[in-house]
Amino acid sequence: MARSRRLSELADLVIGAAAAALGDRPGDDRPLIVATSGGADSASALWACAQIADVTALHVDHGWPYSQVLAGAADAVAGQVGVPLIEEQIEVGASESSARSGRYRVFERHVGDGLIVTGHTADDLAETVLANLARGAGLHGQQGIPFERPGVIRPFLAIRRDQLRELAALLGLRAIDDRANFDPSYTGVRLRSMLRGWEEAAGREIVPAIARGARLAAEESKFVDERSLSIEVRTDGSVVAIDIPRLVTAPLPLARKAIRRALRQTDGVYAGTSEDVESVLRVAGGGPSAHIGGGILVRRVENRLELVDPRRVVQVLPEPIQIEGDGVYRFGRWSVTFEVSSTRPVTLAASRRNEVFDSSVANGTMVLRTVSPDDRLVLRSQGSKSALDALAEHRVAESERSGWPILVSSNHGPLWLPDVRRSALGWVTEATERYLVASASQEERWTPVEY
Repeated sequence: MARSRRLSELADLVIGAAAAALGDRPGDDRPLIVATSGGADSASALWACAQIADVTALHVDHGWPYSQVLAGAADAVAGQVGVPLIEEQIEVGASESSARSGRYRVFERHVGDGLIVTGHTADDLAETVLANLARGAGLHGQQGIPFERPGVIRPFLAIRRDQLRELAALLGLRAIDDRANFDPSYTGVRLRSMLRGWEEAAGREIVPAIARGARLAAEESKFVDERSLSIEVRTDGSVVAIDIPRLVTAPLPLARKAIRRALRQTDGVYAGTSEDVESVLRVAGGGPSAHIGGGILVRRVENRLELVDPRRVVQVLPEPIQIEGDGVYRFGRWSVTFEVSSTRPVTLAASRRNEVFDSSVANGTMVLRTVSPDDRLVLRSQGSKSALDALAEHRVAESERSGWPILVSSNHGPLWLPDVRRSALGWVTEATERYLVASASQEERWTPVEY
């Protein structure tokens, strides 16, 4: 009877936590994907979520010596709960941080398939807070493990690890303990032992108190997060940029928050160390380019600060396009329109994105391609200028020059660098009978990064 009553108490507690977290999401009908390690914590989390929704289990195999046994346990638990299991294999180092980063990269790939649920507990939260404090973390680190991040939710942060493990045992779930949980070479294992001793010495629970403090820190951190959105952080999918004037004139707490937002967008998982943040601030303040954790390059480009992760930057240059008549031609982020007309345009070139040529320059093959070091534009006075030099003078970032379009005629050579300058060829005169009107527009490169 006592066993049955205890099972009912724990089941109500854990299912209630899952229902409260997942039910308070109006309009969010994404399927649930529960991260399942093979251990008792995640086994109980999987069982609880399956009581209130259709779920899929996701197991990440780290390729460690004991991983095959854990994968077998995850498969067994998923079978007992009656849910499908997705297995992903990754190769990571032996450190806790590399394993965590590897897991979250897997989660990132599956976010489009559903909402990821993890079985993190109040004990995990407390251990993380202590580890962060030992590194000298500020308010951001003092919140420990956030309840939610994009695509990932942690419903059980108010529940003790022992409660989840007891529930798994009472349910008869075939979970096992990862041997790494007993290896004192891991920081987490040492902190776990320290917390246990601390609670025994104090004669009371310490973990819930740390968890309450973390929740308060999270609320204050969220307030600063929202205020920091006034500092624009943008991305083009590979490079992350911060507006330097706003960054260097903002109060330091807001500037640091914006940098962490940028670092998380760059890395995809981790918001950087305090040392990383201070390094970024030094570059923003006029210091030289620097490399920070993960090999991320921090550099100044015009009025923006760029964070570049070399693992994510893959530049694919557009293929050359032959101009075969009037129409709109797509070239990377550019759209270039060509129109030949016998009517003199009302307005000639209004900007370097709009040019009018005598159509005689089109007597031959015209190609839109990326600029090359050999391209030279004829000057109106005399001589010529390197197209790459023209881009530099126009303050086009060096990282963008290799993909810049240039219009080239087989008869006359380079004619036009959109938005930069034209060659002194094909000028319209009183004798011009037909006009080639060329217009270029470029898609916005950057999209805002929010929390």
